[in-house]
Amino acid sequence: MKTIAMLALVLAPMYASTDSSSWETHSAAGKTAYDRGDYQLARSEFDLALRQADQLPPLDRRRATSLCNAALAAKAQARYPEAEALLQRAIRILDSTAPMEIFTIDAHEKLATLSRLLGRDAVAEGIYHSVITDLTTIGAVNSKQYAVALNNLGELYASQGRFARAEEHYRKSLEVTRVAFGATDSQVGVRLHNLAQVAAHARRFAEAERLYRQSITITRESRGSNHPQVAATLNNLAQLMIQRKKYTTAEQLFQQALQIWEVSVGTAHPDYASGLSNLATMYHLRRKSVKAEGLYQQALAIDEAAFGLVHPSVARDLNNLGTVAFETRRYADAEPLYVRALRIREATLDRNHPALQDSLNNLAGLYFRMGRPAEGEIAATKAMTIRVRNTLRDGHSE
Repeated sequence: MKTIAMLALVLAPMYASTDSSSWETHSAAGKTAYDRGDYQLARSEFDLALRQADQLPPLDRRRATSLCNAALAAKAQARYPEAEALLQRAIRILDSTAPMEIFTIDAHEKLATLSRLLGRDAVAEGIYHSVITDLTTIGAVNSKQYAVALNNLGELYASQGRFARAEEHYRKSLEVTRVAFGATDSQVGVRLHNLAQVAAHARRFAEAERLYRQSITITRESRGSNHPQVAATLNNLAQLMIQRKKYTTAEQLFQQALQIWEVSVGTAHPDYASGLSNLATMYHLRRKSVKAEGLYQQALAIDEAAFGLVHPSVARDLNNLGTVAFETRRYADAEPLYVRALRIREATLDRNHPALQDSLNNLAGLYFRMGRPAEGEIAATKAMTIRVRNTLRDGHSE
């Protein structure tokens, strides 16, 4: 079951020195639309601003601003390769004009976040560390950008199962966020949401529920009830309800989240796919296999269209479909699904990633059930090796 990551991005500043009032107008309108979650309108306004900026000299900073904003809109609509290309264009301008300004550093942080979404964790981690080092160097440790970088590096650690390190970064980020953004800003809601995820993983259920509900309240008040961030927190609160075996409440929360995503980002967005997948997992746990399988297949189709055929989210969907096939004794159907999920995870994830261990364990169980113990032993041994490496790593570094 997949929790929804709350990736925090800071919009690029607008420059008052421009001669183009049209550029300023479209940029400001795009920012307003983005903040309220109307990403289609934000895209249109940012694209208009970018057309204006393209008439400026090649190294004019307003071009970089427009490129960064257009990248944000593209990222919000799951057009990740496009967003990456826009950011890379912006960074070339910024690195040439002011490599250690906070706006430049922030653009690199946005690129790290996109690298994560595209399944390149190692690249993202390296950039995040460089960003934090650069912000420290220029004395920006109480800035919005520093809070965001800490949060997003925490997101990366959480996705890798390194929850102690994730919680450490989330708590530091929360402290800076309250100072830099204000106590009732939506970014505080993001931090509370992420701390709730860590608490839920540690089975501190009462704490997790309190944090999730605080996050929802802050986000609704600051961004409105139909903002995608509200949907993400409702989705993860629903998963907490499953852990507490409150299935009726969980189903209601999942449906609320899906309704918000349908309106705000559309049914072709990967977040919507994650919501379908999580609802399917609940049905699977309750032995409603036909319902679960149908939703998993919908999620797979969305993720393949958004990410391509080789991406961690696609592997998650394949793995889930394989598990349904396995538990309904359709072993011949389960094997190619599990194998394909494993190959994708081997190609896209760190060699110690928990999802890779999960795939190997699933394949081992399948091979033993199919009467192929030699292959089962090989897969089980590889899974155990990852587990031992992670235990040693966590014991020494966290």
